[in-house]
Amino acid sequence: MSSFSTEPTQPFEYMAIVVDDVDTASRTIHAKDRTGSIVQISFRDQAGGLFYVPSAGEKWIAVRKGYTWFLDQQLDDSDSSLALAPGDLAITAPGQLYIQGQPYGALTQDYFDHAAIDGGFASVVLSRTPGSSESIEVFLNGLLLVPALWTFDPPTRTITFVATMGEIGSLLVRYQ
Repeated sequence: MSSFSTEPTQPFEYMAIVVDDVDTASRTIHAKDRTGSIVQISFRDQAGGLFYVPSAGEKWIAVRKGYTWFLDQQLDDSDSSLALAPGDLAITAPGQLYIQGQPYGALTQDYFDHAAIDGGFASVVLSRTPGSSESIEVFLNGLLLVPALWTFDPPTRTITFVATMGEIGSLLVRYQ
């Protein structure tokens, strides 16, 4: 009696590789194995809702399924100075991180001092472009200002206040 099985007829093969070149259109990379030979590997087969485009120089484990090599898992060569505790998750990427198609970045904080601006704040220009205007928090002398007191213009990265704010004090703008 035979039954349907998804088990491979032979065990998987694994190898350590270093990414040499990335072809995003075909979702393949060219990598060097330990002998220096170039191998073509697919990065289409990624599980868990995460999709990572590898970059040149990264070290990975590749797995052979049938006649095709696939990226399996990235080898950790992250900065050992990270202070991680049990249960922490470090996400590192040399490029932009996207969540549901939207760029996501580290928290940015821009400080504006009253001494640099005479008579208070009418508007300020952010140092980076926020991922979304909803991530912006404006604090004047440590107090969170309600969004009704300011507007944000994405093309110029400018926050404009409905009235001059903070003749004395400082302004902090936090955003992602």
